[in-house]
Amino acid sequence: MDAPEYFEPPSSYMTPPPSPGKRRRQLRESEETDGNMSLEQYIYWADDYRKSTVEKPLPLPLRYERPEAQYSLDGPRFQSFVPRIFKILEENGIREDQAVARMLLVSRPGYPGGATPVLTLVIDINQGVLITRSLGVAKDQISRLMVTNGILDVEVELYDPQRAYMPMLSPLGPEEPVLVAYRNVRQELIDYIHERLDHDWRAMSIFGFGTKDSTVKPAVVILVKPKTVHDWKTVSHKLSYILRGFPGISIEFLPGHVGDIHGRSFASIPNRMQPTPMIGSSIDEVGQPGGGTLGGFVTLEGNGIKQHGFLTNHHVVRPYAPPPHVIHAINQSGYGTERLVTNIQYPAKDELTAALDGINVEIKTVKTQMDLVLLRGRHFTNTFNPRLGLRRFAALPE
Repeated sequence: MDAPEYFEPPSSYMTPPPSPGKRRRQLRESEETDGNMSLEQYIYWADDYRKSTVEKPLPLPLRYERPEAQYSLDGPRFQSFVPRIFKILEENGIREDQAVARMLLVSRPGYPGGATPVLTLVIDINQGVLITRSLGVAKDQISRLMVTNGILDVEVELYDPQRAYMPMLSPLGPEEPVLVAYRNVRQELIDYIHERLDHDWRAMSIFGFGTKDSTVKPAVVILVKPKTVHDWKTVSHKLSYILRGFPGISIEFLPGHVGDIHGRSFASIPNRMQPTPMIGSSIDEVGQPGGGTLGGFVTLEGNGIKQHGFLTNHHVVRPYAPPPHVIHAINQSGYGTERLVTNIQYPAKDELTAALDGINVEIKTVKTQMDLVLLRGRHFTNTFNPRLGLRRFAALPE
């Protein structure tokens, strides 16, 4: 059962629907999330901006690929459905200029159950900010249209890419007051999580948490193994109770590893490439492979002498290929003389390479999105129907 619709009020004054974040909190308290279920299902039920016919939808982000030409939406097999698809969307309050329909192969490599691409009619929705309607109703009607016409090998997914649940993490600065609160209850949180989740949880920390549509707010994020089944509502309530003195901190369960988190994570370019090095920054020896992480900055005082330095692992600052006698000296007494000084750089070379690769990916993504926007105006005269009018749809660029 999909979430109830929001209909336009009869008054001339339009009432905005709840924000996606508030709506997710409401749905997490609904009967649909009672009892044991997989974390993926718990996340899906609480997302009003993504509806899929897949029995167990994979969490976002997903990989989208163009299928063979015979499966294209403008091919002979699906071309006749396009006007009817847009008519269904229109009947559900979604204008033609608010939707882009594409036939895609959807997968999530590296995630359990996500390796095999699934042929899916993906409809991106941009419904504006005032009135929303349940995407589930339109999804069911479009799926019924396909099935009743013998199309049994295609899933249907409607989602609003700006509002669907795609979490993004960012680091909190050391001056954030919530860090003090977190440190005070961290052990209690860990004890309860370990008691309830045992070996199913992988990591816990506090981050700035947000999605594409939202501002970043502090949240305790618990990473758990994919497909883990628990009573997530009850666990969340208990953790919230532990944090009851700090109402500004929310609780978020996410499946997978840190590297699975999308967007503004602490692995993202804007947050890693700070103007000056800080705890957690990547460093390495100039001109050499390898490297590691910068620890805290320290000041040592003794015998009237003050020395400034930083903490890191031994292998990070040890010269990459020194003579054997230098290695022996380093292992015995560290870097106490000028002849053992090594040149360290920030950011590390691998970090710079990753940043450039990330920038190129972002550029490519933006270009693809621009192409899709332009393709919204692409007309196919063979889909013209005097009663329905000319229907348009976007396809992936050739």
